[in-house]
Amino acid sequence: MAKIALKLDGKNPDALITFALDIHTRMLASATLFDAPPVALTDFKSDIDALQAAQNETLMGGRAATISRNEKLKRVVADLKKLANYVENVADEDVSIITMAGMPLRQRGPLRYDFLEKPIGLKGEGIGNGMVAVRWKRISYAKAYELEYCGDPIIEDKWQPTPLVSAASATVNGLNRKVEYWFRVRACGSKGMVSEWSSPLKVLAF
Repeated sequence: MAKIALKLDGKNPDALITFALDIHTRMLASATLFDAPPVALTDFKSDIDALQAAQNETLMGGRAATISRNEKLKRVVADLKKLANYVENVADEDVSIITMAGMPLRQRGPLRYDFLEKPIGLKGEGIGNGMVAVRWKRISYAKAYELEYCGDPIIEDKWQPTPLVSAASATVNGLNRKVEYWFRVRACGSKGMVSEWSSPLKVLAF
């Protein structure tokens, strides 16, 4: 079974919050796969938000604020450990599922490669009913691909993830019609390795 290495001990509270939010976003985007987590994703988000608020309170100083922050940090760490065990069981030996959840893999040995080429040749078209089909050239050693999209203009923190795909193509639905969107993709390999993001592609949904 593929194993997850969260490496939580090396993360300060701000880094842990960012890490947890990314996992929440990615698991929520693939909720049909992660359909029975031991910690409800709504509760997980509430725990993260509570930690963020408590972390902000520590900026004002005071021992009580630090104690409160540490208690909420322990709650998020416990959530992450439960979710990691769950994702491992769902994934079994499919490392792309672990990558889909945004969790790093435990290193088990040398790879035949030390980097992945970024995807090129993106092409896309609106296919009606708020759907856009995107395709790109296959990347050697890629086990899956991660596609993101955002509205025009590009705002870095507005990129939205979609479920990982094994083919060099994907269809995104639920978009607003007559609106232009940007799309980008990266390749995912073994042990949590990912490529750089492709150059973004603009497509009109209709």
